[in-house]
Amino acid sequence: KALYDTFIKKSLELGGTISAEHGVGKLKSKYLVTMFGEDGIREMVRIKKIFDPNLILNIGNLIPEQYLQ
Repeated sequence: KALYDTFIKKSLELGGTISAEHGVGKLKSKYLVTMFGEDGIREMVRIKKIFDPNLILNIGNLIPEQYLQ
C-alpha cells in the first residue's frame, strides 16, 4: 500500500493522472480529491445532482460522501 501511494503521488506530481481508459474505479477513488481538488469534486457533485437529484445511485462508490451533503 505504501508503494502504491508513492506511485500515485509521484504520477500526480509529474502532471500525470491516476487512471487511464478504464476510469478511476473504487481502488483509486480516494485519490480523486488529490487529483481534482475540492472544487473539482464539488463540480462533479453538481453534475451528478442534475442526473440523480435524489442522490440514490452509487452513493459512496466514487465521490466521497461528505461532498454530497
